[in-house]
Amino acid sequence: MAKHSVTLERIDKALATLAVQIERFPSLDLWPTFDHLEQLRKTYLDRPNRLKAALERVKDTK
Repeated sequence: MAKHSVTLERIDKALATLAVQIERFPSLDLWPTFDHLEQLRKTYLDRPNRLKAALERVKDTK
């Protein structure tokens, strides 16, 4: 399995765990951690698009 998908699976599991904890213990301030993990997930999902953009920039400079 590619490292990329393993990382996304781990982030998804962590997000699910945090969501349950936020529901169970609303007095704990877990939202910043949840937001951070969502941002990480978005970054990993966006990598192919960023790679394509970088390759296009290299082609344009030649």
